[in-house]
Amino acid sequence: MFELLIYILITTVLYLCVIPTLQRLMYIQTAKQTLQQIELTINYARSIAILQQRKIHLCPSKDGKKCDKDWRVGLLLVNSDGEIKQFLHTDTGLKGNLQLRQSGHTNYRLTIDANGMTSSNGHFNARPSISSDWPEFNLYFNKGLRLYTSRTD
Repeated sequence: MFELLIYILITTVLYLCVIPTLQRLMYIQTAKQTLQQIELTINYARSIAILQQRKIHLCPSKDGKKCDKDWRVGLLLVNSDGEIKQFLHTDTGLKGNLQLRQSGHTNYRLTIDANGMTSSNGHFNARPSISSDWPEFNLYFNKGLRLYTSRTD
């Protein structure tokens, strides 16, 4: 009986030590995956804009029918006439904020011109909502849509 209590005690202590580490690792992987999906979508939208010689707008969407404000759920590609080109469901369950910042302002649309460029530099910022000591991830882009990611711990 005493051995069973010791076993339960040790298991509980290990469990309590491992859970925060696993949550942090899951957040890191989810944030990386989300930004990779956005990076791929930006490259895809850029190629559509160049091939069709039309402006393409990239905006967040929950249902694939209209633009919204939550970048974590899905991405909608819309051409300059408002015609929906594609909806990409990206709901990864990211626990935190994901914002697009351009010229110091929070934006809900990224416009890609027919030449494959945007009007300003910017970045997507994934910030955790659970713990302040977890890393923050950024996907930076310039006007020519050259992309690179960074992580701040």
